[in-house]
Amino acid sequence: MITFFETEESAKRVLRFHEALDRNWMADGEKKEDILHSGIEERQRDLRRLLINYCRANKHKRGLPSLYRFQVIESPPIVFCMVPRIASRQWRATFKQLRQQTGQLLSNLDQYVFTDVWNYLHKSYKIMFVREPFDWLLSAYKDKFASTRTVDRYMLETYGRKIIRKFRPNATKRALEVGDDVKFPEFIEYILKEGIHEQLNWHWNTYDDQCRPCSVDFNFIGRFESLSRDARYALKKAGVLNFTQFPTNSNYPKRRDELIKHYSQIPPEWIMELGRVYRSSFEMFGYPFPGPLKVLLKNDTGQTGNSGHSGIAGQTGNP
Repeated sequence: MITFFETEESAKRVLRFHEALDRNWMADGEKKEDILHSGIEERQRDLRRLLINYCRANKHKRGLPSLYRFQVIESPPIVFCMVPRIASRQWRATFKQLRQQTGQLLSNLDQYVFTDVWNYLHKSYKIMFVREPFDWLLSAYKDKFASTRTVDRYMLETYGRKIIRKFRPNATKRALEVGDDVKFPEFIEYILKEGIHEQLNWHWNTYDDQCRPCSVDFNFIGRFESLSRDARYALKKAGVLNFTQFPTNSNYPKRRDELIKHYSQIPPEWIMELGRVYRSSFEMFGYPFPGPLKVLLKNDTGQTGNSGHSGIAGQTGNP
């Protein structure tokens, strides 16, 4: 298996945690809760170790993130980095409910004065969630270009038309005018050939650029793959579980077949390039590369390809 980070065993421990947790999920009462909490806490220690190692080796990604992306609860103080396509709509609903209960008027960190921003970033309970990067990127494509809503008109006009104009030979007049039928390979080609050389849209930007975990000391980093369990644990640790319920009762299903269906449409070299663009999203949070796409990178000998750093993706995320 190709892996970008030196602590591959830590990544395997993170994955083994989910398997062990599932085996014990039917335990009763306090034993069930103890198993859940001890497993999550062990995983948090592994993730923190991966994160510290990454941050020490990549000091260029220091600095504050976009404060607009951070949701705020004033009492008890909570800050949440809102990454798109990681149950962001459910999280917004949860925090809206909490704010309504206390009459809180402000919602985003950029609405506060500097001293309050500093206090929230240093003294609140800080949460972020991540998701397997290839699954997350596919979800972003589907949400903005395959299952579009009225509110996504800006995305189609800004990105859809540009992508079709640049990467679809002999595009129809309608496609050039509307931009609502971007194909997955076209979306990926845009990211690799143009997106990395301009400011990546936050819907497909790296977790590093969006939340700056090397600068913000998050108390909890949850995973979309265990969303219900992690959300409940985070809300309990933040002191608000008794005042709200996260609006989901089960973990999202695995979608390996759908991943293979879409990523098989692009050359294996592009998958390698995506690994370099989103390297931090894999390495910081213990997601092995190429993960669910390993089968697509196997050569005739059954080994996965080279993990060199040359090619289109000469940089990762925003400068």
